[in-house]
Amino acid sequence: MEEKKSGKNNMVIHLSGDKYLISDGLCYWIATKTKRKDKNGNIIYQRVSGYHPDIEHAVDSYIHNHVRKTELTGEIKDLTELLAKTHKEVKGWVRKVEKALKEMEK
Repeated sequence: MEEKKSGKNNMVIHLSGDKYLISDGLCYWIATKTKRKDKNGNIIYQRVSGYHPDIEHAVDSYIHNHVRKTELTGEIKDLTELLAKTHKEVKGWVRKVEKALKEMEK
């Protein structure tokens, strides 16, 4: 996935761990924070979802990419457990995003 700097006009909301929801005013994406910075000192993020016009599609894209990149072999229960874990992670994000957006509206 593409690397992106956190620009001055980007909305950046911490979701969990190293995951962030980022928007540039046109689209949303999920990214992980890297330890690297560009020459101007901006943090570089690694995109782990698609680039979408709404949050819902960005999250769906993250889930699909996360599951697709997992190297599962074995039983269907392993996939079920991964999906349940991912769903729980994303469900927590929804509350954080709603809270952050309400704060931004003030």
